[in-house]
Amino acid sequence: MGYMYIDLSLNNLTGSLPDSIGQLKNLDELRLNNNLLQGSIPSSIGNLQRLTTLTLASNKLNGTLPDSIGLLSELSSLDVSLNKLTGVISEAHFHRLGKLEKISLSENSFVLNVSSIWVPPFQVIALEMGSCHLGMSFPSWLRSQKQVLVLDFSGAGISGSIPNWFWDMTSILAFLNVSFNSLEGHIPNPFNIISYANVDLSSNQFKGPIPLPNVILLDLSNNQFSGSIPENIGQVMSVLSFLSLSGNKLTAMTQQQSVNHYLLYGTLSEHHNYQENIYVTINGLGLRYTRTLSLLTCIDMSGNNLSGELPEAITKLVGLEVLNLSRNHISGQIPESISELRQLLSLDLSGNRLSGPIPQSISSLTFLGSLNVSNNNLSGIIPSTNQMSTFNASSFAGNPGLCGDPLTVKCSNDSKMEETIIQMVEGKRSD
Repeated sequence: MGYMYIDLSLNNLTGSLPDSIGQLKNLDELRLNNNLLQGSIPSSIGNLQRLTTLTLASNKLNGTLPDSIGLLSELSSLDVSLNKLTGVISEAHFHRLGKLEKISLSENSFVLNVSSIWVPPFQVIALEMGSCHLGMSFPSWLRSQKQVLVLDFSGAGISGSIPNWFWDMTSILAFLNVSFNSLEGHIPNPFNIISYANVDLSSNQFKGPIPLPNVILLDLSNNQFSGSIPENIGQVMSVLSFLSLSGNKLTAMTQQQSVNHYLLYGTLSEHHNYQENIYVTINGLGLRYTRTLSLLTCIDMSGNNLSGELPEAITKLVGLEVLNLSRNHISGQIPESISELRQLLSLDLSGNRLSGPIPQSISSLTFLGSLNVSNNNLSGIIPSTNQMSTFNASSFAGNPGLCGDPLTVKCSNDSKMEETIIQMVEGKRSD
């Protein structure tokens, strides 16, 4: 008898799974993902003793996961993610699943209830349990798994510290997501992980200096990391494409880093051509990057309790396209040299303690598509030429000393005369 499978994925199927599905005892694969199936998973599914792949993801299934799943001794891939399943998952669900390599239970409402000394019968490669309640402490049964490449424990209700033995497992991980938990403690610095990995530790309570794994993606946002950004970050994290540090307790960027403007893939002899394609939304401004993705340069240090004056040295980063320093305690004035950032697409300095005028030179930033300097102590007339005439009142709100369009507050004759003089001076400088 040959290999037998049913693949009805992506077909907008409706209705429920019949109990008679358990009669298909010679079935090797069952793929019903990405449909509109409702109802529960029948317990007769446990009769499919030859089944190696069961994929029911992205439907509207409800009820519990039958523990008869645990009888499928040939099963290597189980995916019921993105449904409306509930209930307890126990050791019985994995009783005979010694060949299981992929478990995907994410985006349901399962509660995992296993013994603290449970040793799973499987050695999985991909373990995805995002949004499943895994218990208060970091799952001790994970220690038995020696070949995990993909691990998702996001939103799993875990608190406390990650045990030391876990960091011995990370050397082969390609994907790690423990975001949206209540994990605390320090992260080993650096911790050992493969260079093309994606790591998401966001929305926890981690402390200490920021870790520097040499990975492609690193999200450390919304934690309690402190200290400064290391000056050698560019050398240590040489393959980095995405880094988020917002919502921490980090003293600011101390040194300009070199920017890799061109990304090369493979070698000249391979003759391969890869095109990057990403859609980036920056303060409501949507931009698509393809060949120029490597030129997208962004600093987002919002919500970090930064204090002191806005350093004029930041205006030396002439390739900068996005600068977000909002929701800090930055004082002083916006430097006149802000006009040096000629590539700037988005500037957000809102929610700080900036004072003085908005520099007239800011009008020369012709690429600026998004501006927010609201909720500061800025004063004087708002520059109104060139790009500055395109922003509405919300960009300048919460600055009682500002006047002129687009605000309803009119400027005095003295302010208008001052603006005229400044414009004349600026005009002579440009000549």
